[in-house]
Amino acid sequence: MTTRLGECPTCGSRKIRAAKKDLELIHRGRKIVVPQVECEECPHCGEVITDYAANQYIDSVVFGQER
Repeated sequence: MTTRLGECPTCGSRKIRAAKKDLELIHRGRKIVVPQVECEECPHCGEVITDYAANQYIDSVVFGQER
C-alpha cells in the first residue's frame, strides 16, 4: 500500500506513512482484534486512516465473529 494522503486530516502532519497493523476495536462491548489491516498512520497523533478495501476486511472480521 502506498501513501495517498499528503497530510494527516486530524493534526496536519505531513509525515503520514503506509502501515500494516493489527487494529483493536470495541464492538458492542467486546474487544475485537482485526489482524494485519493495511492503512495509513500518522506517527504524530496516531490517527489511522483506512480505505474501502480495508473497511470491507474489517467488517468481515467484526461481523463474522457475531454470527
